[in-house]
Amino acid sequence: MEAKKSELELINFYLLEHQFFTVNPDNQAKFTDEEIVSIFNQYPIDIDFIHKDIDEHTFQAHVKVGINHKQQQFAGYSIQITGVGIFKLDNAMFEANEVAYKNLKHFSTVNIVVNNLRNVISVQSAFSPWGRYNLPAIDISDLFKQKIKQQEKQKKK
Repeated sequence: MEAKKSELELINFYLLEHQFFTVNPDNQAKFTDEEIVSIFNQYPIDIDFIHKDIDEHTFQAHVKVGINHKQQQFAGYSIQITGVGIFKLDNAMFEANEVAYKNLKHFSTVNIVVNNLRNVISVQSAFSPWGRYNLPAIDISDLFKQKIKQQEKQKKK
């Protein structure tokens, strides 16, 4: 099948911050691959994002991801990474199909930036002592629901 290009264009992606640390376990025991995967699956993952308009057709999607980056950390890795995608989307599409336009502008852009960050994390961890860490699939719809609740709480203050 021939792929049809999206109306949404990624102009550029920038890595703004990348902190990557190896966290030593309390005991220096050797872990099996299955135990490492089990530890990775316990990592808390925190994602925040914001959109900023540059001009009528161009905007940014900033995404910050924290993995096992809390006070109490599991063994393995602690990662904090931030990236920004610069996107172009013609406003004429808004008039033609508002729902599709908003989905592309909001959901798709966050997804694209998360996927770029996922690639950086995967490559970095591939050369690290605990092996490759792959950021799991993220429920973007749930992130947006949480973001709306967060913004509503901030408005009440």
